[in-house]
Amino acid sequence: AAVRFEQGLREEALPFAEAALRGNPGEPLALVYRAVVRAAEGNLEKALADLGRAEAAAPRRPEPAHFLGSLLFYRGRFAEAAERLERVPPHEPDAEAPSSAWRSPTAKSSRGGGPSRSPRGSPPSRSGSRAGPTSRPWPSS
Repeated sequence: AAVRFEQGLREEALPFAEAALRGNPGEPLALVYRAVVRAAEGNLEKALADLGRAEAAAPRRPEPAHFLGSLLFYRGRFAEAAERLERVPPHEPDAEAPSSAWRSPTAKSSRGGGPSRSPRGSPPSRSGSRAGPTSRPWPSS
């Protein structure tokens, strides 16, 4: 779903998010992706609801708060947007990693050993790490 979304194929990402939510209704990244697709389709209230659920399910992940703040800003709710965006937590690669339900419903897992870690003494790299949707998903005004 993430790859399809990043390629601009939002409609193709939706079935993967829906499949993940059938397996785990509280999957934060699946909720974020579904919210982004809903927002792009103009269904902003449902998108806000999904983002609120994602933020409640994974308060340490940055994606829900970031997209919730961005969508609130887009809706003209500037004070609420500023509050959310100020609270976006820093990205922690191991914080609440997505569950296996997020992978393609037909793909077999080829990952082994869990998330990679930084060498001892060096901070985790933020560059090149994509933990969630990054492009602006809704139409510009």
